[in-house]
Order: sequence, then structure tokens, then C-alpha cells
Amino acid sequence: LHLSIRRQRQMCIRDRMETAKENELDPYRHLLWVLQNAPQLSKEDAAWAEKLLPANAPEECYMPQK
Repeated sequence: LHLSIRRQRQMCIRDRMETAKENELDPYRHLLWVLQNAPQLSKEDAAWAEKLLPANAPEECYMPQK
């Protein structure tokens, strides 16, 4: 059971990072933003998960332009 939970968490993080790439976000910056903001948002807003979608990511999460 423990290993299964660990794999689920890994898959969740991997999926989040792939989704970030597909939305032209820097995966590391986006994941960091999510992890920093999720705890507070979950206390303040019932729709907190929606606010963490890639479409709502701040400018600093986007890939730098070359």
C-alpha cells in the first residue's frame, strides 16, 4: 500500500509538470508556485484547486522568451 501511494504522488507531480510544459510554463517555477500557494488558498477559498490551474499561473511561471 505504501509503495502504491508513493507512485500515485509521483504520477501526480509528473502529470502536473507535463501539463505545465504543454501550457508553456516553466515546470519547476509552476510547481513551486503551486506548492507555495495551495495551503493558504485551500483555507480561504472552496474553489482553491481551480485557482492553481495553469491558466491562472502568474507571469513568473512562464518560460523565459528566447
